[in-house]
Amino acid sequence: MASARVKFTVKLTNAAGGGDYVIYLKHQWLGTGTAALVLPKTTATAAAGETVIEFASIDVDAKATDVYDIMIDGLAGDNLANGAIRITSDNPSVFDPAAGTRFVPLHTCTLRTAI
Repeated sequence: MASARVKFTVKLTNAAGGGDYVIYLKHQWLGTGTAALVLPKTTATAAAGETVIEFASIDVDAKATDVYDIMIDGLAGDNLANGAIRITSDNPSVFDPAAGTRFVPLHTCTLRTAI
């Protein structure tokens, strides 16, 4: 089974700003079973007025059938946030046969409001 070293970069636009954002990954091995939390979680503070924010994940080793959930704990005012996820891999055939980088819409990740 093919494997690759993968990094996810998430760009949020129209973010509320003025508070803490937490980004982390959940990993489901071979696409089955319970998803496990991938540590470390990253917490970044966006100052008031900072409405375009980018986060980069750690590099992870992935198999072609692995499932990764990209989780963002945002702020109450982030209901208008949108953006994109860039997936970069050292083995493009695992994630995209056309290129080593792929963009996917933000709705494929989970943007949660902090409680």
